[in-house]
Amino acid sequence: MQKLLIGFLYIAISIQAGCSARAYLRSNQAISNPFNKNASIFLKPAEAMTMEEANFMVLLREAIKKSELLLEEDLSKADYVLFFAISEPTLLGQSFSYEPVMTTPYFMYEGPTYYYPVSYIYGYPGLKIAITILKKENFLSGPRTPLWEASLVVKKEVYEDYPHELIKIILDHVGQRFEGRIKVP
Repeated sequence: MQKLLIGFLYIAISIQAGCSARAYLRSNQAISNPFNKNASIFLKPAEAMTMEEANFMVLLREAIKKSELLLEEDLSKADYVLFFAISEPTLLGQSFSYEPVMTTPYFMYEGPTYYYPVSYIYGYPGLKIAITILKKENFLSGPRTPLWEASLVVKKEVYEDYPHELIKIILDHVGQRFEGRIKVP
């Protein structure tokens, strides 16, 4: 019984450690009008930003300046407009364990032990970062059809530990189609 408990704890800790620093990224690009990485981008602040969004904007601006993308501070000179939003959904997880089937108290039972699977659903705080890039002309006069958009979903604690790395992951995928899990360093 002690070996089973130690084995279960080892597996649970290994799974938790391996999953704690992962993010899910989904990005999409317009087929008819592909994004040009050599064009300039204006970073559009939201009308009413939260403190988290204001901090994210500072980090995003710094990351764009360090990347191959061209940041333009003047909207009239930019080719594209980049919007972003941050929301805090509750992310759901699911885990399984096996519990013994017992009809008599454990200390009185001498036969084989049978186990049945039990599923647990739990919630934890998450963070969703959504980014949209539009042509400047579409931003000014419509229709506001995105050229490229992405959303990154991650545990809030992972974002708090790795904000620079997550922003770099998003910027590395600008102009690409992608969907999948990404390991955060």
